[in-house]
Amino acid sequence: MKIFFQSYFELYKKITKKVYKKIGLEMIIFLLVMSQFYIFIPKKYPIFSYTLDLDIYILFIIISLMLIYYFAYQKKSQKIKIVIISILIVIFASILSLAIYLRLQDNVKFIPHDGISQIEVSMDFLLAGQNPYSETFYGTIMDNLHDRVLWWESNGTFFWITNPALENVVYTPLSFLLPIPFKVIWQNITDWYDHRIFLFIFYIISLFIAYKLPDKDSLRWPLLLFFAFNPFLLHDILFGINDIVSICLALWSLYLLKQQKFKSSILLITISALIKQNMIFYWPFFLFYIFVKKKYRFNIKSILKFSKYFIYIIIPVLLVLLPFIIWSPSDYYHDTIYYLGHLYPIKGIGFSSILFNLNIIKSPFVYHPFWIYQIIFILVTLLILLKKQYYKNNIAKVYLYGSILMGGVWWLSRYFHESHANVVTTNIIIALFL
Repeated sequence: MKIFFQSYFELYKKITKKVYKKIGLEMIIFLLVMSQFYIFIPKKYPIFSYTLDLDIYILFIIISLMLIYYFAYQKKSQKIKIVIISILIVIFASILSLAIYLRLQDNVKFIPHDGISQIEVSMDFLLAGQNPYSETFYGTIMDNLHDRVLWWESNGTFFWITNPALENVVYTPLSFLLPIPFKVIWQNITDWYDHRIFLFIFYIISLFIAYKLPDKDSLRWPLLLFFAFNPFLLHDILFGINDIVSICLALWSLYLLKQQKFKSSILLITISALIKQNMIFYWPFFLFYIFVKKKYRFNIKSILKFSKYFIYIIIPVLLVLLPFIIWSPSDYYHDTIYYLGHLYPIKGIGFSSILFNLNIIKSPFVYHPFWIYQIIFILVTLLILLKKQYYKNNIAKVYLYGSILMGGVWWLSRYFHESHANVVTTNIIIALFL
């Protein structure tokens, strides 16, 4: 049996090596994402009336684009590749436009993630002079048949609860402060607004940044293809999950770090975390990259000199958070901290679900101190990763280690959903291309 498996793996290595040499990493990535793109368009989402004719038509388009891209790859024609990628982006934009249109028509066939409605209503609250953290979302667009009740199956039992997001805003203030100017301008022109347009703009900006990140030219196109068309990211944008904004700013921050524009880099990664709290776990690795790169020493004088970079964290945090904390400290604490550890039910694909399925936790609604596991994980993992970064300090390690720390803490939280896994997976794969 051992000889059989050895022979099998040797054969697998030889075939993989030959395929890689024959068509290259770029074409492998393109074929993989296109196969997922084909599945993504007609079958997974109910915005299409799926028919066999439609399936054949889409398959013909995808295969044609694959063949043209392969021709461009062989001829090293950058212009043709750009045209193919642009066509695919237009296809995705058309799908997104159709989803937005159906929502505007009050069509229940395709209702986005409740987070998009909460951000839109939070902006309306602010524009009306109301504190989103003090308000409830009953009677708003978020209070619909799709979002009013959470229900799920776990361990053979069905559970349901009134959606706690109707009474709590888990997002940090910048997630709904940043889009306000765009929303006001767009709504004055069109008389309607869907937050996914804002997300799509950041998606496009991210493509340009992603292409610039790798040092090797041979990795730029593969990373661009993966980032542009991986189903995790497209799914999240289509459903209105707003991680793309924080990812875009994190990648931009990483690019500035690569350019040794350290102050701007720290400022942007701070802003990223003020949009999605989970991005805070990248901070230690960005800061440590600068510490090592500029050859600071572990002594009082050197550390005090290095501490100037913390200004670019502290000032934005105070400017964004302090007004809302002063406005209503109990409401802000309740929505952004207490909610995460107490109110949202235990569900998803994380450690909490394992404990529940093993009957260690008796109910998805009871409190459990997940923060203990998270602190232990942070202390152990952070020390190990920073030590590894010290000996090999580059932007790939910064992003990879930040993604690992973020993913681990997230997995050990009260709830860890597929969308969270999508973000972690996407960011780890991005790091592998750097």
